[in-house]
Amino acid sequence: NAGVNYAPAIYDPQIHVTKNAAGGKPTISFTTEMKNVDLYYTFDGVIPDQYAVKYLGGPVMLPPGASDVKAVTYRDGKQMGRVLSINLNEIQGK
Repeated sequence: NAGVNYAPAIYDPQIHVTKNAAGGKPTISFTTEMKNVDLYYTFDGVIPDQYAVKYLGGPVMLPPGASDVKAVTYRDGKQMGRVLSINLNEIQGK
């Protein structure tokens, strides 16, 4: 799209939390408004880059000891969106 400038926020990841009704642990899923970007995430407080875990779709179980979730988008090796961070203790009600 030559000559088209998108607002940077369109590349930001969005984190969705689903709580299991049976009292199980919540799961996380990610989306972006902009298509054709790769989304990477961490659960250990480290800021993700294109070498972190790549999101492939669907719900992601929270690993034991996870402190927060951070996510960021990349395209062709270049960071496109801002790093989004959510404290998992707040999500889980601890």
